[in-house]
Amino acid sequence: MTQMHRLAVVALGGVLLVGCSGGAGADGDSTTPGNGDSATPGTEFGSFSPSVRTDAEPPNLPTDCDALGSAATRAKTVGDLEPYDAAPEPVQSAPQGATLELGCEWFGGDVTGVTVTISTAAPDTVAAAADTLGSQGYTCTQDLGGRLCTASEESSAEIYGGPGATIEVQRMVFARDGVWVFMSTSNRDGQALLLETVADIFD
Repeated sequence: MTQMHRLAVVALGGVLLVGCSGGAGADGDSTTPGNGDSATPGTEFGSFSPSVRTDAEPPNLPTDCDALGSAATRAKTVGDLEPYDAAPEPVQSAPQGATLELGCEWFGGDVTGVTVTISTAAPDTVAAAADTLGSQGYTCTQDLGGRLCTASEESSAEIYGGPGATIEVQRMVFARDGVWVFMSTSNRDGQALLLETVADIFD
């Protein structure tokens, strides 16, 4: 994949606005969830959930892209894609001021790819950033012990595939205890890998 093609795919899947500091919006007031937010556990992701852990236990953050999820699920999700060496830009996928702990990207051809970033920030900052996702087109639920948000869309890919070609893009965010897990996929289902990654972090 050329650099231009990679940037086009990443731009389609990136979080464009997740900026907050101390939980305040641009006018100084706390940002409230959008209409897509719900306190009811979601059904889209089934009954999968990580084991219960105490607040005193630190999250188990992965340090290697080859440690995300199980080997079988990772192979099914990205096994036929090529890893991209440069880490994703944190600004596209995390709250303002967050620390990028791990960034992984895989691409195949011009329009198929998976991006995963795991970032950390103060718990209040992460929670406030998650509260803004409903107004950005995400559907959010309280699930897996935190906030799980998803958004999907079809974007034009005519530059790569000709007239009428589209890219199916899905973005997923999981926010809990100061940890922000972001996944963007194009023409690829990454749900199982996200769920297993979250389970491993909070197991």
